[in-house]
Amino acid sequence: MKIFRTISFLFILLLTISVILKPQSALTHDTGTLEVTIIDNGYIGDNYSGTYGGIVCNGNQNAMAKAGLIFGLNGEGYGVYFQTNDFNNEIPIAGFYPHSYFNQYANYTIALSSDPNSKTFVETFSNIGHDFVYIKANLFHSYMNVDDIYPGIFADWDIGNYPTNRGGYCPSLNLFYMYDNESTVDTSYYGIMTISVNGSLLAPHTIMGMITDSIAWNRWELYHYMTTTVLDTIITDADYRMYTCIGPYSFPAGDTLSIVIAIVAGTSLEDLLANAQAAIEYSPYTPVEQIIITALDFSLYQNYPNPFNPSTKIKYSVPQTSLVQIKVFDVLGNESTTLIDEEKPAGAYELTWNAANLSSGIYFYQLKAGEFISTKKMILLK
Repeated sequence: MKIFRTISFLFILLLTISVILKPQSALTHDTGTLEVTIIDNGYIGDNYSGTYGGIVCNGNQNAMAKAGLIFGLNGEGYGVYFQTNDFNNEIPIAGFYPHSYFNQYANYTIALSSDPNSKTFVETFSNIGHDFVYIKANLFHSYMNVDDIYPGIFADWDIGNYPTNRGGYCPSLNLFYMYDNESTVDTSYYGIMTISVNGSLLAPHTIMGMITDSIAWNRWELYHYMTTTVLDTIITDADYRMYTCIGPYSFPAGDTLSIVIAIVAGTSLEDLLANAQAAIEYSPYTPVEQIIITALDFSLYQNYPNPFNPSTKIKYSVPQTSLVQIKVFDVLGNESTTLIDEEKPAGAYELTWNAANLSSGIYFYQLKAGEFISTKKMILLK
């Protein structure tokens, strides 16, 4: 047990009071080789409690003491770091949902405790047989323009015998990695990489941050650690922490900044780098599924943007003249509105829905055309 984790119960309580205001839910992505637990208040793996699944490669012990989403803004860092969590869970994890390209897909929404209008819609993706799990963070503010923000991840790895951990960087892949130098308990290599921003592949050598045995005790230290560009390979054994970010980025009120991050593992450094490259090649660069209609079929596509405020676009297609109905329902199944109810000739269509009169939350939209029925989920964030 690390000496820093023996700090007084009162100090922990004061620092984590916002976390226990609401119960947390969690689920574990299991690809067969890599297990990554996602907690719906911003944590990834575990939160120093030992009660969550953590991050496990090839059946070894949990390699993650604590990790979570962070961001830098105006010279200060916010999010999950050391004993602190600045997020509240707004919409909890409700299990895995079906997805066109992934075996396991889930989502949840967190809000900044000090600013409930600043939200992050988090999506997580994985496939059986892969050695990586994706985390897509969609940052949103309902009424303020956001300038010069640095999104990233904090991670306190405890791989094998943690006092003998080491780490390094692969800037061309925007990858931070760590491993146990003694290689007696867990011989795996673990990494965190940033892949894309707003659907575009991140340029090489864009990563920022550091691996250090220092602790960010406050927002200013967190901001300093995560925005540094001194990417030195670690050549001595110690208990290290990882601070990562990219940026700065800006987006107007009501818009969304989306980043895709991957947790990657491998049996060696060479294997880790190969798996990281595979994660880039497979990753969902684009914010919505690509729509390719060569021969028209009955189809309902994912709305975009998602989450949205207050308008979003919905595309659909019908292969023959049909009576088309598209309705929106709330999470209780109550009908909120009818978007279309008319006969349409064969073709591909797009409509815009303005939800200014509805409150934030999860909604479902359903297409009925002849005997065809399809339903998809969308998130309204105000």
